[in-house]
Amino acid sequence: MSVLPAAEARALLDAMGISVVKLRHPESLDVAQPIESQGALARLPEVFPEPSTEVIVEPLQSAEVEVSVIAERTPDTSTEIDITSALDTGLTPSVHQTIVVCPPFSVISARSQHVLLVSELPEWSGGLLDGRLGALLGDVMQSLGCEREAVDWQYFRWPLPGLADHSQEAAHDALDAWIHRRWGELDGGDSLMLVHLSQLNPVDLVPDAIVLPALDQLLVSPALKQSLWQSLSRHARSA
Repeated sequence: MSVLPAAEARALLDAMGISVVKLRHPESLDVAQPIESQGALARLPEVFPEPSTEVIVEPLQSAEVEVSVIAERTPDTSTEIDITSALDTGLTPSVHQTIVVCPPFSVISARSQHVLLVSELPEWSGGLLDGRLGALLGDVMQSLGCEREAVDWQYFRWPLPGLADHSQEAAHDALDAWIHRRWGELDGGDSLMLVHLSQLNPVDLVPDAIVLPALDQLLVSPALKQSLWQSLSRHARSA
């Protein structure tokens, strides 16, 4: 096979209409692969910069270290409550409020036209006005000018039926409402109230009332009873 000179070969190819492309690096023909064999992804340039340093990430180990650091810096205050700081910040501390339960008691009231007598009954009476206690309270009302036949008697017994709250505060409010209702039944004018209470403070309920001794003490102490008669008689004469 004869080889044509380069000039003649180029003239022959031009006459046949064949374009000739000269590669810049002819040696790359030995390793170049056809485009059809690489598919569509071969046409995309590969631009993935190599990282300058190698990074190793261990999520589980990092999370453990972070948790241990937080546990060391945050003290355990779940069992301690600073009530002063909580009140300053407007927060309500989780504390158990102690509720004082009021024990059962019974009160008898005797009302006439201008006098109201309220007295707690002794525990041994069973919450009822027996003959001796009735006679004693009748004498007290009569010493103030009240007729026995015109006296109205009513009981107040604690705890109230159907009331779930048996606290000292609830008993105070209930008895206060009952006394005010009985006081409103008087005719007005120069009305007088006599009171004796042991479970609740009578001064808190009726501060302007005459405080009586306990009924069981009046029954067994003639001197105490005589002193009470004298005081009530002076009050009746001055009224």
